[in-house]
Formats: sequence, C-alpha cells, structure tokens
Amino acid sequence: MNEAISLIREIYGIEALEDSIVSVYPNFRPKRASELKVLYDVASVGLGGKRSPQWPGFSRQDKKPVKILPFRFAFSLTEEGIYTVFENGGIKLTDKSYEALLRFHIDNEDKLNPLYFSSNIYPVVGWDDTLPLLSPIKEHYEFRIKHKLFDNHFVGHSYHFPVSKLQLMEMVANFAHFFPVYDSYTQIAKGLPPRLDRLITNLNDWLQKAWDEESANNESGQPKQGSDVARQLAGLAAESRTPPGRQSSRPRPCRTSHRGEPPCRLARRVDATGAATVPSAHRGLPVAGSADSSRSSRAWSESLRVLRLDSSNHRLPLMVC
Repeated sequence: MNEAISLIREIYGIEALEDSIVSVYPNFRPKRASELKVLYDVASVGLGGKRSPQWPGFSRQDKKPVKILPFRFAFSLTEEGIYTVFENGGIKLTDKSYEALLRFHIDNEDKLNPLYFSSNIYPVVGWDDTLPLLSPIKEHYEFRIKHKLFDNHFVGHSYHFPVSKLQLMEMVANFAHFFPVYDSYTQIAKGLPPRLDRLITNLNDWLQKAWDEESANNESGQPKQGSDVARQLAGLAAESRTPPGRQSSRPRPCRTSHRGEPPCRLARRVDATGAATVPSAHRGLPVAGSADSSRSSRAWSESLRVLRLDSSNHRLPLMVC
C-alpha cells in the first residue's frame, strides 16, 4: 500500500491520503467484550474516504449528513492469492447519489476504457434477455440505473501463490493506473467536477517517460540511477507498450477453478423484475464497515457459485480471472 501511495504521488502529483484513509479489513478492536465468532477468510488494505462531517456531493435516504463513502479501493488477500478490487455500495445513499457515479461512467466511457485495459481492472456487468452480454459498456450502466444495481464493483487479475516480487510491483502499477477512477468518485463526493482529463494526461506522460527510459537502457546497456522498485515499474510500464514482434510478459488470463473463488470478472444475469439471480445477501462485495462486511469473500464466492450453477436461464456468466 505504501508503494502504491508513493507511485500515485509520483505520477499524478497528488497525495492519496488528502481525502482518504488507509482502510484495513478486518479492523479488529484492541479491546473486545467477547471472542471472535466469525472466521475471516479475506484480508484487505486500501483507500477509503475519510470520515467527514459531510460529503456534499452525496445525500442519504434518511436525510442525515454523509460521513462515510460507499466505495473502497483495495488489495485483497485470500488463501488462493492476491487481487485488486474497487468495491461500491453498502451504504443507503439516495438513488440520485449512486446515479451520479454511474453517469460518470456513461459520460466518460471513451476515456475510462483505456484505464481498465491499462490497469487490468474491469467492471462487473449485469445482463438479462433485453441486454446482450457483450453490449457497449454505456448500455450496461444504463441497465444498472434502470434496475437500481448500484453495487458497481471492479475486480482485477488474481495472482495465485506463490506471488513474485515482480507480480506485486505489477499490482502496484495497476493500482496506480486505476487511481483516476477512484479519485473521480472522491471528487464527485466532494461536490466537485472530476479531474479525470488532467490525471490521464499525467499518466500518459509518466508512461511515455518510462518507455523512453527503458528504451535508453536497452540501447546503452547501462541502467539509469533509481530505486529497484522504480526500475521494475518502469519496465512494467514499458512492457505495456510492447513493440510488434516482441512477446509481452504480462500474465495471461487464467481459467477459473470449479470452486469459483474470487476474484473473477463476471457478468450476472438479472431477471425481469430487475433482481439479480443470486440471493440478495450475495449480490456483491460488501464495503468494510457495512452490516454485511463479515461475509465479504464468502458471500462473493457463494454468489459466483450460484451464478455458475444457475440452470433456470441456461446461461453461464462470463468469467475470466
């Protein structure tokens, strides 16, 4: 997490903790009245909004000031490996508040899609008989608004154990590449326009610089001065611009196991009433601190299992780890 915060500062000139805290899950209390009764099978650390007297861009259904944001951007660890997730939902904001986040994706689809590919972090989409699975992303978000599917999660590639140092550095780079999406959500929560264009320009400049430095290193045979982490990240950035004829070393998509553990990018079917085909308790990854947070990865795993085995609609979700 420290490396990700440092890289965000280097690329964008932004202090990630200006409006955020380091969110940890589970976040055990130092003093407790009784022993733990829940077996936690996931651990996460990431960025979440600071507790504020009010986030003026959002409003709650009960009219109280919004003090906690409904999204978190984190690295998550399970017994299978480590992955990146951008969680949404879990707090009872007004429909208008959640729609503002979804409309951000609709209005900026052409700018956001390259970030998804660059970061290897992709949205979970909903579908039914009226919306083909491979529809434009814009239509998927309009579908979410229509059916009030506000748990708009994003899931990254799963690195299974053993995880190498280079893979961890790639996760850090991917986290930083996706940061403009998280930052845009934070700006919307503050009641400000997103600074997406500026951040994308900063990222493009950083990638170009990394590419130029990597090319110079290859030509001279002498690495430039800098930290080991910085050199590895520069190499990863250059790898994202692989020239024709050069094979990329980025990990290839993996096949899901029969158990359906997280994380996988999936499409879930929604029935005619607008409800997902999975039980309401398993409709996504709960935000830490919500009532459902103790069931996080177990609920996610179970939802995948229900989706994959659902035979009522004779369709399988798209699942690519």
